[in-house]
Amino acid sequence: MTALAGAVQPGQYYLVEEAAGSGGTTSLPTPDATGGISMSGTSGKVVLVNHSTALSGSGPTDAGIVDVVGYGSANFFEGSGAAPGLSNTTAAFRANNGCQDTDDNATDFSTGGPNPRNSASPTQSCSGPTDPIGVGAANPDPVLAGNTTLLTVAVTPEPTRPAPASACPATLAR
Repeated sequence: MTALAGAVQPGQYYLVEEAAGSGGTTSLPTPDATGGISMSGTSGKVVLVNHSTALSGSGPTDAGIVDVVGYGSANFFEGSGAAPGLSNTTAAFRANNGCQDTDDNATDFSTGGPNPRNSASPTQSCSGPTDPIGVGAANPDPVLAGNTTLLTVAVTPEPTRPAPASACPATLAR
């Protein structure tokens, strides 16, 4: 287990250097944390927890698990499958400039040439999706208690999500 310190803000990087392997082609910038775990370059798993107790077993279940990344032929991962396998000259990258986490390692990660970054690296903008906006009118207006009315709403969807096919759940308030 490698202890981490501090907080990582959305879009920020945090570099953890573990035990040296057979080497790659890119030197690391100053790591934010260091450890002595001998990790496989081709397959393995990394589990981020919010406590300092080591996990055990090949697929631990723990309320403190914050994120899991299994890569290569890992037997523990989030979603439908592990992220792609790695090598000394490839790295795994989270989609959407590091901002995507759908809890599916197979779709959230791709490989590319190493580009190690630490907390001093420029951050990415990871603005999340926003709720759709609806503007409506009631007919008749005003609505009398116990009567029915037709509510017509024009919905503007959030840009990164598709518009609903025929319905949009809403909370009506007066």
